[in-house]
Amino acid sequence: MTGRKSREGARALKRWRESQGLSHGAAGERIDVSRVAVLEYERGSKVPPLQRALTIEQVTDGAVRIETFGYGPDVVALIRAAVARRAA
Repeated sequence: MTGRKSREGARALKRWRESQGLSHGAAGERIDVSRVAVLEYERGSKVPPLQRALTIEQVTDGAVRIETFGYGPDVVALIRAAVARRAA
């Protein structure tokens, strides 16, 4: 899952991190990954797994959305429905 969409997620994550004044390590603590993982996500060399992409969306209050990492609309709809059911 690489390409234009995953690069969107990489750029959005970097914008969010910088807007919050966070280091890679501090951002990693918030999304429960290592500093290196944040760097890899921002470079676009790795795409976060779906659950991690959801965590990123939640931690960033939607500033970085799941679909920007290249996940298709069907997958995104399923995960959002599952989260909504869990919250109800």
